[in-house]
Amino acid sequence: MRILKYELIKIFHKKAIIIALLIFSVVNIYKINFCFKNNVIVNNEHTVGIEYSRGYWRAHDEISGLITSDKINFVKHRYKDAKATVDSGNFSKKPNQTNTYTGYIFGDMNMFRELYDRLDYCYNYGNRLDEVISKAQENIEFYKEHNNSFEVKNNRKIIDIYGARSIPEVYDTAGYEEFFKYDFSSLLIILLLILGLVSVFSGEKEVGMNIILSTSKYGKNATIYAKILASMLYVIFISVYFFVLDFICFSMVFKLLGYNLPIYAMSNFQNTPLNMKIWQFIIYSDIIKILGFGGIGALILLFSSIFSESLLPFVLSAGTISICVGVNDFLTGNVREFVCFINPVSLLTNRELFSKYNGVDIFGQPFFRSTVSLAFMLLFFLSTILIVVIVNRKKFFISKIKIYSCLSDLKKEIFNV
Repeated sequence: MRILKYELIKIFHKKAIIIALLIFSVVNIYKINFCFKNNVIVNNEHTVGIEYSRGYWRAHDEISGLITSDKINFVKHRYKDAKATVDSGNFSKKPNQTNTYTGYIFGDMNMFRELYDRLDYCYNYGNRLDEVISKAQENIEFYKEHNNSFEVKNNRKIIDIYGARSIPEVYDTAGYEEFFKYDFSSLLIILLLILGLVSVFSGEKEVGMNIILSTSKYGKNATIYAKILASMLYVIFISVYFFVLDFICFSMVFKLLGYNLPIYAMSNFQNTPLNMKIWQFIIYSDIIKILGFGGIGALILLFSSIFSESLLPFVLSAGTISICVGVNDFLTGNVREFVCFINPVSLLTNRELFSKYNGVDIFGQPFFRSTVSLAFMLLFFLSTILIVVIVNRKKFFISKIKIYSCLSDLKKEIFNV
């Protein structure tokens, strides 16, 4: 425990880490504010005017919550009346018109159309899935005739996943949709991981400390395990810190509404295989990201273990992670899906893993592609950590042999004298 505490202090007490953390926090807050100001969907006050924004949120507050026929009729009639007036051309173009929400009849038409589309999506979501269920049932009969047991099981799973879905409430979830698309803080976390972990093992070798540690009672296994555990605790701390910072900033700047809605209440998750609420997905997504950052951290530790100076591990870590990011961003199709199984960066943008259902054939059983990807990444993480342990144990053994050799030579010289 004392060794672990010492290794944690060595990582967290670096001035470069503290300064970088403060600077990156400010940059991250600025970036979130910048995203809000330039987002034409969420920041309607900035894009279409303060009167439209006030009117939109006043109308939204009237219809949000449990969907009822009265709310649907209210939005539908307001939209039809506004559209009929605009189509007739017999309307005033002066501001602050009476009996309007936005101050303009034209603004009301657009606003109520937007609210109607959101209501329609939630209210008819289950009905639209009936086509998916019917198609899956047809596929089951078809594949039974052709003795394709995997596709039969796959389509049964589709029915189980999508068969009993509904969205009973409506809220503007645009804030959450932007929250889940925000990846900038992941880049900052990666930079902090490189800064903090690149010298965990190589730093000892640079100053010759590894030779001294190899002769001590706890200088072998205990030190290696303490360094790895301290590194992973650092990964978790930095990740959680930015997760919390992101959520607080988005809550203050964006309107994060409908946290208790199912995740498929957001249109970009309408085909997700997950049946969980938005707040549950936030936690689930963050846990998966931590696994991805853990894989990146393990890779950095491996480079730090192999080389005796910190510069080369730094360059290799930055280069390898850049390649992983490029592969994740630019590859498409089946090649990208295959590479993502062994790419830790794919877990940092895990919304893509959960956007739709993809059944993967594992011994004739259908598994979520996301589940297979998580299993591969866990295997990658554990195997990389195992290699780190083996490499460092070997280096400690070599250091001990060198010391014994030096002592033997010294004894010979003394006796010869």
